Amino acid sequence: MLLIEEEMQVAPHDSGRHFPGDKTESSVSVLHAKHVRKENIEMSIKKNNKMLRRAGILLLVLGIIFSMGSAAFAAQTDLDWTSVPNLTTYNTPFNQVVTQGKNGYVEFKVQAADNNYKPLLFPSADYPNALSYSWLHQGEEGYYSEDMTSEIISANPSGYIAKYSVNLRPDVDIGANVLSITSPAGGYLDLGLIVNPKSAQPDANVNIRIYHDSVSADNNLVSVTKSVNCDAFGSEVNYPTAIDSVASVAQIPDNTAEHSVNAYITQLKVGETLYVGGVNYKYWMYGVYGSDGNLKPISSKIGGEAYMIEDGDTVVWLYGTWGSLPSSIR
Repeated sequence: MLLIEEEMQVAPHDSGRHFPGDKTESSVSVLHAKHVRKENIEMSIKKNNKMLRRAGILLLVLGIIFSMGSAAFAAQTDLDWTSVPNLTTYNTPFNQVVTQGKNGYVEFKVQAADNNYKPLLFPSADYPNALSYSWLHQGEEGYYSEDMTSEIISANPSGYIAKYSVNLRPDVDIGANVLSITSPAGGYLDLGLIVNPKSAQPDANVNIRIYHDSVSADNNLVSVTKSVNCDAFGSEVNYPTAIDSVASVAQIPDNTAEHSVNAYITQLKVGETLYVGGVNYKYWMYGVYGSDGNLKPISSKIGGEAYMIEDGDTVVWLYGTWGSLPSSIR
């Protein structure tokens, strides 16, 4: 009604013109004014009806969108993750190496896993659709969410997996990029995209410390500052890594992946003592700490041969139970 009233106020009319004694002119003017008002009222009603129809259509569309979103949210929150609480890779390595400047794309495939990390397929497409992801990177210029696409594919014998395709960019800095995948149930998986320089990089001058059982002065096996070369371990990675650091002061009789970027140390000989992973639930783990003494976050998410060490870092290797590395050191 407000719109109609506004239209009536601005409608043109002749009521301001008066001709004394001329009844015909006056009558015509009055009739014309009434006709104009009627036309404006009808036009205003039509406009209002049109606006109401448009508003109704908009509300209908928004209602559909919200209902779809609500349905999708409900479907995700109603999922039972009890049998598939964890995540692991599906026929792809945890870390993949690309040469800096290379174009193309890299694929990561993710499937479910049980409490013991036995690989399983997702029972429906809703499960991989509920996964979320984020990126961390060592260099100033790394990979981001806009560099990738995701899709859900069916897998044999029956079930679903998630596939993430990363479009490679030639301007990305060398070092580790970590794609972290998480599920609503708290399952997570960290995948490494390693940007490898074309040639060997300069040595890194770092502090190297090796401990057993806990990071304490009483349990220190090695504490030294030295220059670390990228060939100490002997993988394809052309920058000094955390494994290169320990390989420069101790012997590595065995590892999981034959001197590749996916290698994890299973045995380390420090002096005359051999420390074997898995004995009494103790394993070899590492952490890289900055000059402020705080743990650098990417080092806790990626293998030691993928992590690029830099001048001034303190690289700590610990033989102990999982979770024993501190968040900071002195």
